[in-house]
Amino acid sequence: MNKFNLTAILLLIAVSFSLAQEKSKYDPHQLFSPTFYPSAVNVYRSGDGSPGPKYWQNRASYKISAALDTTKDAITGNVSITYINNSPSPLSYLWLQLDENLYDLSSRGQAKTPATGRSRYGDANSKFTGGYNIYTVKISDAFAGKITESSLQYRISDTRMQILLPKPLIANGGKITFNISYSYNIPQYGSDRTGIMKTKNGKVYAIAQWYPRMCVFDDIQGWNTLPYLGAGEFYLEYGEFDFMITSPSNHIVAASGDLQNPEQVLNNTQLQRYNRAKESDKTIFIRTAEEVNPSYSTASGKSNKTWHFKINNARDVAWASSKAFIWDAARMNLPSGKKGLAMSVYTEESKGDSAWGRSTEIVKS
Repeated sequence: MNKFNLTAILLLIAVSFSLAQEKSKYDPHQLFSPTFYPSAVNVYRSGDGSPGPKYWQNRASYKISAALDTTKDAITGNVSITYINNSPSPLSYLWLQLDENLYDLSSRGQAKTPATGRSRYGDANSKFTGGYNIYTVKISDAFAGKITESSLQYRISDTRMQILLPKPLIANGGKITFNISYSYNIPQYGSDRTGIMKTKNGKVYAIAQWYPRMCVFDDIQGWNTLPYLGAGEFYLEYGEFDFMITSPSNHIVAASGDLQNPEQVLNNTQLQRYNRAKESDKTIFIRTAEEVNPSYSTASGKSNKTWHFKINNARDVAWASSKAFIWDAARMNLPSGKKGLAMSVYTEESKGDSAWGRSTEIVKS
């Protein structure tokens, strides 16, 4: 080693030692500080995510009528969506989520996780073909006191639908109402959210992601249009839901919201128990295990019945239908002073205090 190399090495060591003696001014805590972002990003949203002085949210409300076909394991429906654009931007098109398209074998979700015997999307040997059948997309217009409908142009891409509007939906309160008629086959294994379970007393239909839903338009990303791949949840607008489910007459339907027509869908015994449960702190059986048989049909002489539900200021609704359901309920005394009704439906295989028999009691808590 020559003296020049040795000198360079000694100089490098000396500099390194000198730098090591200096205390670093870098504070790693600042990188993750809750005040890392400025106190105000814009007038719509503060740096910590809380609403700014001009914060807005769009709103989507739904009127839905759907029928469950237990022979074909299919749903046919019509949804009327009223969408309010509270944003400062006019919208020339709308985006919707078509979650059921995940179960089309050509979807991105199926490519990501193919249907196999262990798949949450189903069994490849069943040759199940899912996805929405979209029949009509129409806008409702009010003119001279009359409501008319005209077809809207739309494009479907995987689990999303883009609707092209004939004129932009105005900013700061513009409102539009449009209707979509559709159907789809119910997957047996629906990504752990929807599906069909066979029991000794009949099938249980757990129905989620069952209608075209509005994507969110916000001040961060604009339209949120990530495709549904089965393993995530979706961001949804708030609104009102008014929906009707037609199912076989010997089925019980449990759903989001308040039942609007118990007198039409329950027999006299069930109706008395239902009303008693509203005032009871103790769990009341509305339909017992012994009554899960055809002789206890809730609508004698009719092949189907329609259950009507409503819920306000919600983001989504789901429901379940089965002739195998045991049904119990009890009153909830809410902190606001209002009363609610806690309910549980389950099958004979899951009855008893060591299984679902205490479900309503737990829901109350």
